Amino acid sequence: MCIRQYIGLAAAGYKPGRTRIFSRAEHNGQQSVLVIDSSDGVLVLHTSRQRYLTRDDNLRHQSNFTAKISTPEMRVLWQSGEFPGNHVSHSFAQYVVFDNGTPVYADHGDAYPRGFTLNVETGQDRAREQNFFPFSGAIGDNTTNAVPGGLGVSASSYLFLGASSPQKGGDSLKKANAFLAVIPKSGGQAQIQWLTSLPAGGQDFVNDVRLVQVNNNTFVAMWQVTHPGKNFYRFDELQYAVFNGQGQQVGVAGDNDNVWITFHSGVSLKAQLDSSGNPAMQVQLPFWLR
Repeated sequence: MCIRQYIGLAAAGYKPGRTRIFSRAEHNGQQSVLVIDSSDGVLVLHTSRQRYLTRDDNLRHQSNFTAKISTPEMRVLWQSGEFPGNHVSHSFAQYVVFDNGTPVYADHGDAYPRGFTLNVETGQDRAREQNFFPFSGAIGDNTTNAVPGGLGVSASSYLFLGASSPQKGGDSLKKANAFLAVIPKSGGQAQIQWLTSLPAGGQDFVNDVRLVQVNNNTFVAMWQVTHPGKNFYRFDELQYAVFNGQGQQVGVAGDNDNVWITFHSGVSLKAQLDSSGNPAMQVQLPFWLR
């Protein structure tokens, strides 16, 4: 089934009610991503929505939105109420993956909670929440000085790639470095590994990151360093590291899958494994760089 069929919510009987789903086609900054994953005939859609108007500030609030759809009948099984179990207010980016039939969500929020947040579904409209990478700053401040790059699932952990400033106050996205968060399924604090160490007082920073899951024990973390210039930004060559399901960096991988990733600079990258199982990168330049 193609993605266009998957996200035909009107055909599935979706009724928006008091919410309004954002899309890439909208203007004035009212846009978000829409992500999907499926397992055993159930598709989960995770995105963001415009919310109710409050009288004290005359603003419409925003949060994440989730819908579950039975793909054989394209029938809505469940959709977010006003405050669902996986609620994240002001969610700027969303991810969803299935873990042995259980939906797992990650959100980039600036308020409740303020940070990169993981929600593991524990029942209908119930989830176990973990703010595994808190942000500095005031609740509701749209500036978080962090960007997300992807969520993966292994046998023992959830892996999340991002880029962020140190989040110790006085933060700026121009102080951002790439990091990998390894969140144990058994509970406990996330292990944060910083993959770059650009100095906070320098000019260079990371704000392009992508995580590609090859299988449940092979993850490719990719990032690109940005150099601000007087009239334009310059971008370094793409860099990558390969990790196993425990978040340990490894020298080889073990499958033959590949995927194309496009970065802000227009460069596309294929993370591919050669016949010996070693990571190999294939780069495609936009027409203005050829």
